[in-house]
Amino acid sequence: MKREFDFPLLSIEDQGQFQYNQVWSQQLMRQVEVSTFRFLRYIDSPDSIKNEEVAKFRKEWMQKALDLIPE
Repeated sequence: MKREFDFPLLSIEDQGQFQYNQVWSQQLMRQVEVSTFRFLRYIDSPDSIKNEEVAKFRKEWMQKALDLIPE
């Protein structure tokens, strides 16, 4: 099964405009790479939680949560 994402999947080597390797340490770069790999492997596994298995969030719940935020 091929997944479709609403964001482009870039390799860790494709740094884009932001130069991560100039800001992040090699250790952090490796941790991000491993985390990304684990995430992508998880969502394609039979153990992942599918959207249809998650209860829909009710509008009333959202309103109650928003009401708890101070002005």
